[in-house]
Amino acid sequence: MENKKLPHLGMRTVKTALVVFISLLVSAIRAGISQPFDIAFAAVLCIQPTMDSLKTAGKNRMIGTMIGGLWGSIIFLTNVYLLSNAHFIFRYILISVAVIPVIYSLLLLKKTDSIPIACATYLIITLSRPTTSDPFLFLCNRLLDTFTGILIAYIINRIYLPKEIKEK
Repeated sequence: MENKKLPHLGMRTVKTALVVFISLLVSAIRAGISQPFDIAFAAVLCIQPTMDSLKTAGKNRMIGTMIGGLWGSIIFLTNVYLLSNAHFIFRYILISVAVIPVIYSLLLLKKTDSIPIACATYLIITLSRPTTSDPFLFLCNRLLDTFTGILIAYIINRIYLPKEIKEK
């Protein structure tokens, strides 16, 4: 039997676990208005392997969140106020087709690295079930959750863990 080395457990893996835990704690503090998935998902997407990539990635994530949030808000409000009685297939078609302007907006801005978080933010907003009867409060909370996840990842990305953990 061949002796194969197991892959190294790196800093990025440890930091990812840490951002998920902190995201869940923050969501618990904001119980009832926060969605743990929204915060943790944004945080996981923002973990970076190096400090050099952190600044660029942070900027891209913020731009993507704003563009995805803008388009997501438009489609969400359209579904709530104009299409609430429409068949779900029609609403799903609208949500699917409207991902095109999300991506195209970022292509025009030459911010292609922002596309994944923009699409994630857009989908979180358009596919979530409202947790409040006020659609605007719901939208604000979804965007706040995403920005919170980005902030958690930014802080954790800046942490240097002790050398012993890095070597294990």
